Amino acid sequence: MSTLPTLHNGTRVANPLIVRRGGLPLNSLDRLRFEQSFAAATEIVRSRDRLVAEGTTLADALYSVIGELADAAGKPGLVGLRRALHSMRPPAAKEWNDTTCSALPSEIAARVSAWVTDLRRHERERAGLADVLAAERCEKQEVLRYESAQHGFRRALSQASATLYAELDKWLADPQHRPREQVMVRLVKYMSRAAMKTSPYSTFTVTGAGTWTEAGAAAHFTNASVAGVVELDGFLLRQLSGLLCEDPRLAPFLTVRVNPSATVSDNRVTFTGPSPREPIVTMPVNAAVRACLEILSEHPPTSFTELHERLSDGADPAVVRLFLGALLDAGLLERQLPFTDQELDPLEVLCDWTTTVGGDDFTHIVSLLQRVRRALRASVPVPDVEAQVARQNELKQAVIDLGTGLGLPLDHTQRQGSFMFRENAVFTSPVVECSTAHWQPALDDLDVVRRWMAPFDLALPLRIVLGTFVGERFGQGARVPLLAVHRAVQESVAAGPSSSMSDAEQEIVRFLSSSPLDQMTGDAHSPVARLRQLNRVRAQARGALLSGTRAPTATQVDPVLLSEMIATWPLWIAAPRSLACYVQLLPGEEMGLVLNSAHTGHGRGRSRSLQLIKDAGGTTPPLAIEHNAVGTPVDAELGGLAVSALNRRVASLPYEIDYPLAVSGRPAEERITLGELLVVHDPESQLVRLFSPALGRDVRSLHVGMMSDFLLPPVARLLTQAFGATHYVHPSIPLVATHSDLTTPAGIVHHPRITVGRVVVQRERWVVPITEVPVREKGESADSHLLRLVDWLHTTSIPAQCFVRVWTGLSTSHELGPNGWENWVFDKSRKPVYVDFANWYLVMAFDKMLRDSAQAVVFEEVLPSHAGASATGQDDRRATEFLVELTGQVDHDA
Repeated sequence: MSTLPTLHNGTRVANPLIVRRGGLPLNSLDRLRFEQSFAAATEIVRSRDRLVAEGTTLADALYSVIGELADAAGKPGLVGLRRALHSMRPPAAKEWNDTTCSALPSEIAARVSAWVTDLRRHERERAGLADVLAAERCEKQEVLRYESAQHGFRRALSQASATLYAELDKWLADPQHRPREQVMVRLVKYMSRAAMKTSPYSTFTVTGAGTWTEAGAAAHFTNASVAGVVELDGFLLRQLSGLLCEDPRLAPFLTVRVNPSATVSDNRVTFTGPSPREPIVTMPVNAAVRACLEILSEHPPTSFTELHERLSDGADPAVVRLFLGALLDAGLLERQLPFTDQELDPLEVLCDWTTTVGGDDFTHIVSLLQRVRRALRASVPVPDVEAQVARQNELKQAVIDLGTGLGLPLDHTQRQGSFMFRENAVFTSPVVECSTAHWQPALDDLDVVRRWMAPFDLALPLRIVLGTFVGERFGQGARVPLLAVHRAVQESVAAGPSSSMSDAEQEIVRFLSSSPLDQMTGDAHSPVARLRQLNRVRAQARGALLSGTRAPTATQVDPVLLSEMIATWPLWIAAPRSLACYVQLLPGEEMGLVLNSAHTGHGRGRSRSLQLIKDAGGTTPPLAIEHNAVGTPVDAELGGLAVSALNRRVASLPYEIDYPLAVSGRPAEERITLGELLVVHDPESQLVRLFSPALGRDVRSLHVGMMSDFLLPPVARLLTQAFGATHYVHPSIPLVATHSDLTTPAGIVHHPRITVGRVVVQRERWVVPITEVPVREKGESADSHLLRLVDWLHTTSIPAQCFVRVWTGLSTSHELGPNGWENWVFDKSRKPVYVDFANWYLVMAFDKMLRDSAQAVVFEEVLPSHAGASATGQDDRRATEFLVELTGQVDHDA
């Protein structure tokens, strides 16, 4: 029986929750550790330190002995012995012999004798390290061959890197076909990704649904079956279907509609032009345009042919055709593809439509479409990797043949390569049951963190200055079409900052030209008073975390004290109503959570996962759609955006904003036309809100697809950032980061772990300038490099197992280029890579990472550790992440 946790302040926990599990067990990486070499190197470093310390002590003791020595003839030997102790070198025969021994007090002589013995043993161990490492490198090759043979890993690798998969396949078929060491390094990198990271974008991770139960284990996993879901790339699907539907024999049968952004005022119509720039286009509404708009409004849905016939009554058909073509080219009218954006089987719909309206002329194209569809939907068991590779090859060739048949240049299609499609692995039935008895105390603390995050909404600065900007540009209390506000904003951004701009306008330009790093850290010297106040609140919120009960490696924060502080914040800093939290379990008597990232909830992430399970023919608990109470803003998801397969999802909100080029499957009463939306200025709060005249209610516009917010087209970005919700904890940005945290430090900077109640909100980490990281020198032997690494880890206290980011640009957008946010999204250096310095393959991979134009390296503890990565008691220990959505009471609307 499913039982939802009830939190202390009425916050609800959504059902179902989502779980992501590593594609390889953690033991696979454990077996690849160079335990003997690492232990030997560690002991060599420790024995050297002991020898140095003891040698220094003994040398100091000899200083007194030498000074008191009556026999001058014995002094040279003792002086040489003292130098040997100081420099940790074996003493020569004339320095350590019976004569020098007898000249020393018995206790000191015994210690010197032991020191010399230990030094000789140390030198033997140091000389033998190369052989130990070489032997273990040979041994681990066989372990690597065995561990990488797991079918789930090979299946994922076949799409991630076809070349590497082919090398592995040869090795598995013939043990003598041993790949080059650099190939092995790449294999281990992928294995570490499969075992340690829970990225949702590949079959290296398996995604499933879970339910809440009243009692039982914190997380009890079942033996749910795993299936792969293959999706054609969204852009490629749109490109191929668009080429087909543009055929003059088919295009007249497509439904035509008015661009949903269109707004008519004063005999002029304004609408957004084509993506990605989405320029604002305005044209006069003459009699012909008005007639066209009226027909499409009164007779939906209308095909191009039907519209042409109605307009041609008494007019020249050829002229009407040219007129409609011009409206289509301008973007006022849109042809709609014959399948919806969230269609489960778009190619089947496309085949049926093409056959119906195209007849025998398109028999060949339909057969090519069916071939692609068969390859996409073929049921290939996960263990049958060879069949999966055959399916991939067939799918690639089928897409190439289809592209050729539609006139797409062959080289253009071939360049798509493995990006033609993506495959996800999913559990086809609920895979985990989570006990509310174990989770509720930690969830109560997580809800405090949710409310604490209010000032760290990445888009809050934009909302603050946009209200002032709209009041200045359009007047106090203005009600302005959304596109008019968007045009004004874009004109300011295009003009760039200038002294003639108001403070609010300059801040809008700065915000929309900055990277997420800037948006998180803010500007304490902003000319806008409310932004300065926001920065003070952010500083107070950060300070509350940093001023908790301190220990050498951790800071503990009392959730009650945080709640008291939150209650003092101004009304325009509102807690996120719904927050999706990605967490991992910390086992123990009092179960804890580690927070990895958090973004707007409302089904984001969950709806995508449930869609994939549905695609696989699996079963999941239903996703409830919550209808907003009367008098509160309605939640509406951005429609369309299916150019990315990451935005395919089941519906999670009661309304949808009908966006240009979208083909919605929702009924008309659930769609809000983009062009009808008004931006309403509130003179009292100096903020703006989004309003739908058709509904008579305010609207909260939300992007609940999984494509990055920063890659949305301009109007969608404005809707999401100014009138919706975005990221609160980004996995690439430290939660309590300030500008000083994001600049290259002069030396190693240590940041302790921060825990709020039972929730870890920041792992322990070290920020190290690249100049202080031991890079392997040219010609340096493997054993010497290993020793230097082990010594450095011992000195810095950086753990042997950690996540590493090699950052090429730590701070501001101007370091990332003119399009700071866009460059930041695609900058791979911000993504963490797992490194185990006891795994020589990963050491070599780490060394290669350092050879780019890095400024600093960020090391972060692995938490949960290997020992606690799975709190289920299962033998098959896997890295596991849960997506838990909290929906709280609205404290106050911003």
